[in-house]
Amino acid sequence: MNAILADGTFTPRAITRDPSSDSAQKLLARGAEVVQADYWDVESLKKAIAGSEGVFGVSLFDSNQLTVALIDP
Repeated sequence: MNAILADGTFTPRAITRDPSSDSAQKLLARGAEVVQADYWDVESLKKAIAGSEGVFGVSLFDSNQLTVALIDP
């Protein structure tokens, strides 16, 4: 995320279950787009990644969390 934000070619999109969380708000303040989706809700994930150029996903299955960074031009 740091490199993508610093480069400025793309706008990263962060997907989170809670866009109002401190971490999501920090990413928003740095220039990322922040959208809500839930790993267990396929339709919300489809909507969240629509229009993206690529997807980088990190999942923490022990805690039922998923972090995804998307890149939009």
